[in-house]
Amino acid sequence: MARRMSASATTDEPVAEPESRVGSHETLPHKLTSSDPSPSIFLWIATLAAVVAVTVALLWQPPSVVDVAKNVSSAQGSYYESDIVNMDPIRFLQPSTSCDDAFHAVRGTLTSVTDAMAASPSLVDQGLVFLMRNGVNEGLYLTWQGSDHCLHALASAAAVALGADQGRVALGVRLLTQHGLPIASAADLNHAGRIAHVLVDFQTWVWPGIAIGHVYHLADGVQLQTVGLTPLVFSVAGFFTNAEAQQIIAEGSPHLKRSRINRGTASVASDRRTSNTAMLPRSNLTMAFQRKSAALARLPSASFASKLQLVRYEAGELYRKHLDTRGTPDALPATYYDLRFEDFAGWADHAAAVLAGQEDDDAVPDKLRRGDTWFPDVTNPAFVHALLTRFVEKQTATNFFQARSEETWSTWIQTELKNGHATTILPRLLAKKGSAYIPALIETWLSALPPALQVTLRPYTPTRRVPVHGITHFYRWVRWLKNQIAVEMAVVPSRARPRGAMYPKLNVAFQLKLATLVLQHVSDEQLVAALGADALTKLKAAVDAKKGGAALLEALHDAINTDAFVRLVVQTWETQVDAPPTLRYDLPAYVKPWRPNRFVTLFLYLSDVAEGGETVFPYSTDRLVTDIDHRGAMDECTAGLAVPPTKLMASLFYVQTPDEEIDLMSRHGGCPPMRGVKWGSNSFMWNADAEESKTLYDV
Repeated sequence: MARRMSASATTDEPVAEPESRVGSHETLPHKLTSSDPSPSIFLWIATLAAVVAVTVALLWQPPSVVDVAKNVSSAQGSYYESDIVNMDPIRFLQPSTSCDDAFHAVRGTLTSVTDAMAASPSLVDQGLVFLMRNGVNEGLYLTWQGSDHCLHALASAAAVALGADQGRVALGVRLLTQHGLPIASAADLNHAGRIAHVLVDFQTWVWPGIAIGHVYHLADGVQLQTVGLTPLVFSVAGFFTNAEAQQIIAEGSPHLKRSRINRGTASVASDRRTSNTAMLPRSNLTMAFQRKSAALARLPSASFASKLQLVRYEAGELYRKHLDTRGTPDALPATYYDLRFEDFAGWADHAAAVLAGQEDDDAVPDKLRRGDTWFPDVTNPAFVHALLTRFVEKQTATNFFQARSEETWSTWIQTELKNGHATTILPRLLAKKGSAYIPALIETWLSALPPALQVTLRPYTPTRRVPVHGITHFYRWVRWLKNQIAVEMAVVPSRARPRGAMYPKLNVAFQLKLATLVLQHVSDEQLVAALGADALTKLKAAVDAKKGGAALLEALHDAINTDAFVRLVVQTWETQVDAPPTLRYDLPAYVKPWRPNRFVTLFLYLSDVAEGGETVFPYSTDRLVTDIDHRGAMDECTAGLAVPPTKLMASLFYVQTPDEEIDLMSRHGGCPPMRGVKWGSNSFMWNADAEESKTLYDV
């Protein structure tokens, strides 16, 4: 048996949500009840498969055949004619020449948001605001005199002080309340209790956990309660009804098939996943849940949510630990942006220069003096030994290595240090593991500093070793353009609107259209100068073969002058739609690498389970349920954070970090029911249009 641990809600709550964003539970056109008098679907199924019908009938009570059919058929039509693709535009704060305030961090130390929540009533009198980065639970107090003209400057200063890349800050900043709602004025910030999160560029909102047991009270009686911080997991109550649960089962059950996993480019059955799944067809129900899910996660469009997936686990069926994110979908090499030893050495030189400027400060401890063990110098074996020793200790305790299945690297580091190889270990280690380990190494170093020095040394903008990749530029242009069309809809040409032929999309069909237009309207001379002759020949052949989706991405990768080719693609679109100035794009100097992918998952528990059936996060150090008995062949169910399947509850968990990197700590599994059957439903939410993004993985 399992024992559930109590989780007391934190006493300090964010300000009440000022507007309803979660859709009403009463909007579905077909409510299902156990007393539905219409003929059962099993009477029809039984004529074809009596055995299957009896089995299913023991598990759930369905609605009528007519209800399901009407619900599905009434939702048919063009995807881009529906409101699902509507965007709630991101509006960046605008700089003002009227702001002459200087912003100073008070105390100069990172502080828990719970401290700020307790102090919120007095922040106006003190002339302070408390700002954090996206999805983070600690931040800085900054001085602010309450001017609308200074919101952009305030947000920008806070973002840099909190460690945001200045290149990203230059692309736009926003302030959001603790409930993920936009702050556009000084009055908004005051109404939010002078506590806010700073987001840069097109960052996707992440609900901050605040503390285990913290409860957010949202519209329509929905509650989010934090049950795990790493990975970030919430328990959701009040999000859906029993009638909706039964309707999900009814619409999905006819499509159930043995679950499969992706292996290379193939989808195969595996003993790692023995459940049954079905993607629900497009219907009023699935569209309603797209809207509700996206609103709950504060996504800018319902299109970011996929159609629902139904899952059924019979006794003993399971899904071993896995990630919900998809693999690399495009021609951008996985190693293009890899961090290396040179990047770490560049950071160490920067940190050393900052410390050198504070040599006369008595607050700097001796261990941070030049030549001492904690002074950042990659040529000093004592520094390397001290840093890597602390790194292994800290990351082992947080399951960093375990989540990556890299315990052997931990052992290797310790062995190399023991054998006196501190002078050579870093280049060898970071040649293989730079991207994964360098950010963690820097955080390990910062965490050992006095709090005030952590703030002083956190701001850092690295040297760009490689130019922005063409695919990265392309993805951001599409994101920017979709958002800008939503902002400027009144003046957008009809061809560029969601129903128009040239509405920007991430999918391969739009890429084929773009590639075709580029070849038709740009001279070969210009294309050879941007692409090179071989890449142009390859692009033409692919377009002739109707493979322009893959070919455009490959051309963006192969181009000998990346920026020139991206500009030709962008200008071709602008010419085709007769774009007004507000839809014309300037290539930014820096864009953070980004790919469309699943971002956050909402799992709905449609039934109770007599025993077992937990959702387990084996690498979490948080605990909700303890003393779980052995779950058959799935030993990971006995460790980590286990969320029991409680009917009409849901789990919301993030599979990417607030900076939109895949969170390897989010590996999770579906434990087998030991008694009974588990019904559930996944609402996979992406950081972009889900339907468009999925096509990139089928190229």
